[in-house]
This record gives sequence, C-alpha cells and structure tokens, in this order.
Amino acid sequence: MRWIDPNKKFMWWRGYFDGDGSIYLNEDRYLYQVSLAGSYKQDWYFVENLAVQRNFKYQIQRRKTPKGSSSVIRINGKINCMMFLNFIYQKPLHIGLKRKQKKWNRLLEIIFEDSNNG
Repeated sequence: MRWIDPNKKFMWWRGYFDGDGSIYLNEDRYLYQVSLAGSYKQDWYFVENLAVQRNFKYQIQRRKTPKGSSSVIRINGKINCMMFLNFIYQKPLHIGLKRKQKKWNRLLEIIFEDSNNG
C-alpha cells in the first residue's frame, strides 16, 4: 500500500470493507463486531499493520469445513470497532454501501448514549 496517497488510504479501506467486510450489532446481547473475510491462507499483515497504527484490537480465525475453508479477522467491542470505522468513514463521500454506513452511524449513537448514561 505504499503507492497509495496516505491522505486517501481510508478510501481504499472503505472499498475493501464494502467488498469483504461486515458490521454486526446485537444491542440486546452487547455484541459489536466488525469482520473482514478472506481465504484460508490469507495474509492479514496489512490489517494487522492498520490495527497497530489505529490502535484497535483484533483476532484472526481460520476454519476448514467439508464445504471449504476461510479465514476472518474480527474486531470486537464498541471502541475497537469505532477505531476502525471512524478511520474508513472519516470523510463523507458518496461512495460505499449505505447499509454499512447506517450501521456505523448506529454504533456511534450507541456509544454517545452510553457516554451520556454512564
């Protein structure tokens, strides 16, 4: 990623996330998760590097089933998810999947509500 303008890297990440990422919010169970999917042998170094730069925690899981194999990198918890999502959605652009941006907005509302209640 050295060839991408540092001021525009968030746009690359937004596109990557739209293709291979998901946001899971379960407010009743207090579960907040962002995940990026890949092949079983996916080298997640580029995400791990971003995690260090943006200061969020993650887990990598690899899975083999009779139907195939895959890996996923998961970012768990409201604050860790926010650290990643605030980076990729740092500027309002007319690109990206609206349903994912709506979930990000809901996560921000939850965090704001928590800060006002606690």
